[in-house]
Order: sequence, then C-alpha cells, then structure tokens
Amino acid sequence: MRSLWHPLHTSQYMWNKSSLANVLLSCLGDRTEMAHSVEARTPFLDHHLTEYVNRLPPSVKLAYSPVHKVDQCEQGPLWKNAGLALQSLTEKWILREAVRPYITDELYKRRKHPFLAPTRWPEGGALHQLFGRLLTRDAVEALGFLDFAVVEEALGHAFGPKGDTKAFRTLVYVAAWVTLAERFGVKKADKDDWIGQGKLGGRQATADYY
Repeated sequence: MRSLWHPLHTSQYMWNKSSLANVLLSCLGDRTEMAHSVEARTPFLDHHLTEYVNRLPPSVKLAYSPVHKVDQCEQGPLWKNAGLALQSLTEKWILREAVRPYITDELYKRRKHPFLAPTRWPEGGALHQLFGRLLTRDAVEALGFLDFAVVEEALGHAFGPKGDTKAFRTLVYVAAWVTLAERFGVKKADKDDWIGQGKLGGRQATADYY
C-alpha cells in the first residue's frame, strides 16, 4: 500500500480504519446520538460519495495555495503557531469550490478545526476549586501509581489565561481515575501485582521500565 498509494491516501485509509470508525463515529456519532434519542445521518459518508472522493487526486483534497492565506491567529489555537508550509495548504479544496456560490467569503476561507472542549478555565474558578478538592495528596497517592508532585505542579499551571493545555489534560485524567477508584472502592495498586518476575522482550520487568 505504501509503495502504490500517495502518502495522503495511505494516511486517510489508516485514519478511516482506526480513529474514524472507532473514535469519531462512535464517541461523537452513534453513542452521543443514541444517548439523546437522536437518529442522525452522516451525509458525507454516503457510499457513492465516498467511492467518488476516494478516487480523486490528492491535489483537490489538500491543495497547495500559497496565495490563499489568512490570519492564523483568528482561526483558533490549532493554527496560532502554524508554519508557512502548513498555511499554504487548503483542506477540502474541492468541497470549498463546490459550495463557494452558496457561502460567505468568511466560511470559504476559514481553516478547518475540530470541535474542542474549552481548555482555558479561570484560575480560582469552580473547576479549579473542584480539582483542588478532588486531587488531594491522599486521594492521588491512594491510586498507587502516580507522583503527587506532578499532579500538584499541574494544578499550578493548568488554569488562567495562559493555562497549560497538557497540564489541564493531566488533571482531567487523574480526576477520572480518582473518581472511579473512590466510587468503586478500587484498592491501591501494588507493583507486585502487575510486575512479573520474568523478562519482557529480553528486558527485566521493573518499575523503571514501566
């Protein structure tokens, strides 16, 4: 496949067989829709349209258009620090051209970006306070596999106008683990329970390795 297909088509095929089917259409499609008793349709996944688009050349899917640049700062956080090469590519070019007579210039020129949950939350706000109550030293260390100092540092950097997105995500993950452990009475992890005595791929299984 890698030797016969264009790299763009190879990557799209891998995406369709992995994240599209197992994450996007599941978590953002069927499950979300059924949770709210909504029967939805995904028109761009009509099999006739999909077969047609699969046969289109890469140049009309991701077009090189260096003269078609916009202020990346106005296009959301994903494009804020985008390089010149990335800015010179126009995603979904053929779709933009097909609908151009029916949409505004703003939509026509707008960069693609996913639906993202907010990652900037006020320091000292309700969510910050909730994490502070939930992610105590006792609660985090009761999990048995986390360093509280890392969580404490994340609490100090995740909030405010310059909040660190990675730190915020760390807090979300740890908060989920703490909540599940407390709700279901999960016992503290013990390294002897999950580190074997044998070898793993020729390497001794140790806490440092994991």
